[in-house]
Order: sequence, then structure tokens, then C-alpha cells
Amino acid sequence: LISSMKNQMLADEDLHAIFEYLQWQYQMPEFAMIRPGAVKVACYEGMSSPEGVACVFEMKDMMEKFKYVVLPIHASLHWTVLLLIMEEGDTGKVKEVYYFDFLPTVQLNLQYARKILRMLTVDGAGGCMEVLAVHNSYRQSYGSNDCGFAVWYALEVFMKQHRLEGKWTLYPVPSVWRERLHTLKTTLLEQQQAWILEVGMGTKP
Repeated sequence: LISSMKNQMLADEDLHAIFEYLQWQYQMPEFAMIRPGAVKVACYEGMSSPEGVACVFEMKDMMEKFKYVVLPIHASLHWTVLLLIMEEGDTGKVKEVYYFDFLPTVQLNLQYARKILRMLTVDGAGGCMEVLAVHNSYRQSYGSNDCGFAVWYALEVFMKQHRLEGKWTLYPVPSVWRERLHTLKTTLLEQQQAWILEVGMGTKP
């Protein structure tokens, strides 16, 4: 629970919880989030190792199955996020690219984002798509460690758009999102402990 407390850096499992929570709220099977660990391995290893190759192919597989693919990028104790909108028809080709960064002074994340995008979009002629701009004007407050909530923002912005609620209708509110995430995790932990206790006592959980 520590990672979702005030001023703490979100962990991989927090991003998973955010994705599952928003999926429950919006019911959007068109969206997928790549495992943060797989993105990290691809960022560091690229295509130079079997592990890196496997992670890249995992991402490409998701790109063929979903319309919106979210890739959390972690570097230098900072989270940013790529959101890919895929072409229709299960082609695996990227139609649009959006990049979100609540603290754009950390350039290593942008380098990794460009590296990932090149690996995922390179064509037979050697061409590829590029990350050109950050698609948010919000800047996190000093010492807040709210960078991971760029994932929440990217997901909910496009879930709202897909639900025809309009474009860019959401303003980031990391303090509210952090409290909601922490409450969710606390409740799930309490339910898990109750389940374990009931199983141990031989009652129906």
C-alpha cells in the first residue's frame, strides 16, 4: 500500500490497478495496457536479446488485437506513457501516436519512447513513426511523484473520447486519483484477508 500513499512513486502493480479500475468503470474492451515490465525490458534490451525480442513481439501481438494500446515507460525514477491508436482491421499498424509526460525535463523517458516506437513501427523501407510532442500541458507539483498518473490521464481521456463524450474533456487531478487508488487497494487487501481467514476457518469464502 505504501506506493500509492501521498508523494510516493507508483509501482507497476499500481498501474495495473488503475487500468483494471478504469476498465471496470468504462467497460472498454478496445483498450489494452502493455505490462510495464515488458516495456522496461524492451527499452533496455531492444532487439539485442531473446528477452527483448519476446517483449517486442508481445507488444505487437496486442497491437493486432486492440484499437488502443497503452505503454507505460519508466526511466530515471519517472513514468511517462505512449498511447497508440491502431488502424482498423487488425493490421497491427499504428494510425496515431500520443505521448504524455507530467515532468518533461527528464529526457531519458522520451528517448525510450522513441526507441520503442521505432521498433514497433519500422517498415520494410526503414521508415518509422516518431514521437513529436507531449500531449498535455499539465505539470506535476514539486516532490509529488505524480508522474505515474499520466497513465490514468491518457486512459481516461481516450476512454471518454471513445464513448463520444468529446475530445480532451478531462483535466488531470492526481491528488483525487491517488486517494481513489489507495482506497481501492486498501479495500481489496481487506477483502483478500477476509477471504484467507474464511478459507482457513473452513467456512465458505
